Amino acid sequence: MKKRYILYAFLLIVVLLAGCEQSSTKKDPQKQDQSTTHQTIQNVKPISVQNSSFYTFADWYDNRHVFYIENHNGISTIFLYDLYNGSKKEFFKTPQKVITLQANPSHTRFVLYTSKSDEEASLLFLDKKGNEIHSVTLHSFDIQYSWNPTKPSELIVTGFGEDWSFNTYLINIHKHTKQKIDIPQPFAQWLNGEEVVYLDWKKDQQSLQAPLCKMNMKTGKTTTLEKGIGTFSMFPETLLAVKAMEDSEKEKNGTYQFYSSKWHKMKQFSAPVLSNFSGWLLPYSQFDSRQKVFYTYVPYQKGDASEYKGGFDMVSFSLKDGKMKRLFKGVDNIPFKLSPDGTMALYGYQLEEIMDLTGKEKRILANFSS
Repeated sequence: MKKRYILYAFLLIVVLLAGCEQSSTKKDPQKQDQSTTHQTIQNVKPISVQNSSFYTFADWYDNRHVFYIENHNGISTIFLYDLYNGSKKEFFKTPQKVITLQANPSHTRFVLYTSKSDEEASLLFLDKKGNEIHSVTLHSFDIQYSWNPTKPSELIVTGFGEDWSFNTYLINIHKHTKQKIDIPQPFAQWLNGEEVVYLDWKKDQQSLQAPLCKMNMKTGKTTTLEKGIGTFSMFPETLLAVKAMEDSEKEKNGTYQFYSSKWHKMKQFSAPVLSNFSGWLLPYSQFDSRQKVFYTYVPYQKGDASEYKGGFDMVSFSLKDGKMKRLFKGVDNIPFKLSPDGTMALYGYQLEEIMDLTGKEKRILANFSS
């Protein structure tokens, strides 16, 4: 059980995230975004950064602007960078180390996950102008959170102790409230505006699969949605559940089944799956909710994730027509982050590259200097 938490905590650290706004001497970023219609990856201007202070690109503000984080002399600074004219502006600064930054589904609020020590973690909430509008501090070793898809100012937050005990809270930024709630398992995600979903792992029982359950946040009623799920991921109005046989040598593939937020089956596909000591490992993935296209990496064969050296294909899968397309062949399972319009993606362990998903091109975004 503890090993499972360690895996997910590790995946949390690489979750990659967002913030917003352009220099007062420039045009409004939201207005500038309208001028990206004829821009291509060839028009992107790479930025020169100091290797000693650059931490990571974080996320997209819009189709034109991205955020990156620098750490210097104990200060974390978030910058907004214009991909097409190369200008940047300081957006937010904090004496706490910023681990991640993430936008809510409507991109009207942003959360910074910061940490002062191993015993304390904080969430700082910003508006689109970079103003801090709320903050929450938990005596926790690690934090996991999930935005409500229909209520922009609400999210659930789980804080973990060093022994991986956990407490879950409902946070409302607008009302400045923090309510402790009783969810049987950590890593819950919103299914819709009123219900959350989670895998119901049995304590002290080693298994690679568990029932996928939902809980109504108002009534507390729980319902089993599907048994035998190895892992799942929640996107706006769409849930992905991966099923695979854990004890059959004949079973080569996992089934990627997509459901609507009302639990109606949509499309599905099969692909080889990798596992580790605590369960099935879902490669990095993103979902374009506008076009209903899922992006992920597919290994060439099943096996142990820690020993697999076979490479991956980066693919797209359309929930409209059920067709899969190969975008890049023989690549590594590396983090990436879709632009709002789904045409480009930041790519790399520091999101230091940019890729054109329509033209199947990649370019360096950050030039490092010592």
